Amino acid sequence: MIHSPTFTIHNTTLFSAGPNLFRYAIIIEILLVFLLPLVSIRASWSQQFLSTTVTVDENKIIRKVPKELFGFNHNWIQSAQLIWDKKKMQIFPEAADILSGLSMPLNRMSGSVSQVFRWKQAIGPKSNRVRQQLAAYDANEKKYFGPLEWIETTRAIDPTAEFSWVFNLKTETPSDHADLVEFLTGNGLINFNGGINWAKKRIEFGLIDPVPIKIWELGNEMDWAGGKAGWSLKKYLFECKKVIKAVHSIDSDAAIAVHAASAPMGQRYRFRDWRKWHRTLLRELGDEIDYIAFHAYYRPNIPSSVFEKYLNVIRDDILNITGNNHIKIYISEHAVWPTTPKNKEKKWKENWHETHSLAGCLLTAQFINRLLQRDEVEAAAYHSFSAGPWGIFFAGKDNKLYRTGIFDLFLLFDNAIGDDVVYSSVRGIGTDISKKTLTFTVTAMTSVDGIHLIMVNREAENSRMIEFQFNNKYSIAEITTLSANSIESYNRLSDRSIYSKIEHLNLKTDFTNYTMPAKSIVFIKLVNCNKREAI
Repeated sequence: MIHSPTFTIHNTTLFSAGPNLFRYAIIIEILLVFLLPLVSIRASWSQQFLSTTVTVDENKIIRKVPKELFGFNHNWIQSAQLIWDKKKMQIFPEAADILSGLSMPLNRMSGSVSQVFRWKQAIGPKSNRVRQQLAAYDANEKKYFGPLEWIETTRAIDPTAEFSWVFNLKTETPSDHADLVEFLTGNGLINFNGGINWAKKRIEFGLIDPVPIKIWELGNEMDWAGGKAGWSLKKYLFECKKVIKAVHSIDSDAAIAVHAASAPMGQRYRFRDWRKWHRTLLRELGDEIDYIAFHAYYRPNIPSSVFEKYLNVIRDDILNITGNNHIKIYISEHAVWPTTPKNKEKKWKENWHETHSLAGCLLTAQFINRLLQRDEVEAAAYHSFSAGPWGIFFAGKDNKLYRTGIFDLFLLFDNAIGDDVVYSSVRGIGTDISKKTLTFTVTAMTSVDGIHLIMVNREAENSRMIEFQFNNKYSIAEITTLSANSIESYNRLSDRSIYSKIEHLNLKTDFTNYTMPAKSIVFIKLVNCNKREAI
């Protein structure tokens, strides 16, 4: 007779199995009953909370907070459509209303359109303007939204706004560029070229005061054109020298930006050294330029950590080639790049919401948070104010305007800006700034009363249990949280899914711990306990 084996735990017979199938079924059942709940509990715990430590040294200043990091790119075509009433020659009242309260510290006219726009054809009385077509999708017509209209509308929203101009290197000449510098920045008392007094013309057209131009940028992505090869380095350098000479003949203090290689991680530089482009410019023009312009279009698989490696190279090359760090980096375009569909039947436009979904807001917030801590990056412009899939506001049904989540993100940053960025370090899962897995960043800034913290948690599921260490004692005065129910949420005309919530707490207890929600951007205003007690 053959006896079936018995199954025992701790010398206790649980059963005497018959057929093997029955025996294995019982074993599996025991595992399900006793072991899986334990695994489930541990998995649930790990998915809900990540332990994180943030250390802030208020005495170690990294840099002054540059307001120019929170700039915008504009577009001659879309901005004209959404903002400017060309019949009445004034800003649309609805646009002025929806954009009210927005800080616009730096403003740039961007993209390939900048390389065909002729400014002299878009100034003065309507009757004097000349037709021009700026893109295949643009009408060949007179442009009633020109340089002065753009400046007028921008400063109507933010009277302190400054500007960055991208010279049209393709269809304009160095003489045109010199005239533009005179037109925008002259006082009308000096006629530099002996011909038309362009500054006096600006005054005649109604703009009395000179325009604050922060940066003059030499061309836009001239090394490529619509995915094809563009100018050679030799040609770009040759043209840059001529433009710089012309500009400095009008304004010797004009700040000049030349651009680095466009999309260096892309196919066009697959078999070429992308560094040769900016290194040559630094060697040839190092004493005459003030900025290296760089464009960053990030996405989940190419996040901020990838671009920081390129910024590291440019930063180090500036120092090694010029011998100092007087040349700064200007991120003249940055934003989320929507997923390009692998299925050719699917249109790219179907993914446009990714730029301003909550996931897009989190990627953009992480990028800006990191720029705040990089002293060599002095200015940046989000792409874009109103163009393509990147707008901070759009027109819905019946051309009614609505804000995207990116709009609220910039409002949060504007409210959170402090005086000095101070040193902070972070420990925990997803905090390594050199890795693609980076999902948590923090920036600490001093304020008159205490510390401002901007934290970005890109974890879709995991909250963070954060322990803080400071030199001094602080208590919470205010918390602003930007989030949504889903990482894929995005605002529509009829559905404002992304919310921004402000809580005024006025707590008096020491701030040492905080549980930060998943998929959120949080601004915490801390007040020095000693100053609170003095009040």
